[in-house]
Amino acid sequence: MNSLHKRVILIHGDSILLTGISETLRTHNNLTVVTVKLLADPATLTNLNPDLILVDASQITPTQTEGLIAAFPEGHSPRIIRLNMDSQQLTIVSTQQFPAANIEELEQALEMISKQ
Repeated sequence: MNSLHKRVILIHGDSILLTGISETLRTHNNLTVVTVKLLADPATLTNLNPDLILVDASQITPTQTEGLIAAFPEGHSPRIIRLNMDSQQLTIVSTQQFPAANIEELEQALEMISKQ
């Protein structure tokens, strides 16, 4: 497969959890797995143009996760997956934004989200 068609998975951090996931994902020919240091320079992240970013919830706060989103141009932020070993869950951080100045707009946004 041409490397231009590979999905880029960015591993953001160096926890044991992320290291193990990185090693497993690297065995998939259709993925390019790149590991960067925790809280790497935003320009480094955007230059890699990842399709997905994996973070360990024990290493990065929700506020820092929002900072990752802000590093990318509006509308071009990859999905961010926060993995939490303690709760054994993952959270998909959405970068979608909707107007919600009133209850009608909130209802419309919730309806759109529920259809995805």
